[in-house]
Amino acid sequence: MSLAPELIRRGRELVKRESQLQFILGDLVQEVAPVDAPLPQRERALDGFADALQMSPDTLRRYRRVAAAWPHDKRSKGASWSVHAILASHPRRFDLIGHPPPRGPRWWTCEAAQTAMSAQAAEGESPGATQV
Repeated sequence: MSLAPELIRRGRELVKRESQLQFILGDLVQEVAPVDAPLPQRERALDGFADALQMSPDTLRRYRRVAAAWPHDKRSKGASWSVHAILASHPRRFDLIGHPPPRGPRWWTCEAAQTAMSAQAAEGESPGATQV
């Protein structure tokens, strides 16, 4: 089965929009429930926000973790939120995101990001992102 170029283009546009929304929500959660707030207060705020949005608190925690790991000026417009999520704990993520693997497409894929994380684990590098 051949993939229609128009469907691929439309799908990529939707993924781009979804990625933007996930980062925006993560940034909002950082405002509503800042990581430096006391844990009980932070969790109450996050749970209240999740209820108001009718979303899972765990989903919002994941969005916040990825947004916190990737400041605005370090995010790649050419990589999906999912790629950013996979690379979020890589100690060299800011350098990596700007240099997709030389083999394959000229952009990051989830598979390539997983491979980079596996290579980092095999090298014994410790994750650099803080859990939030």
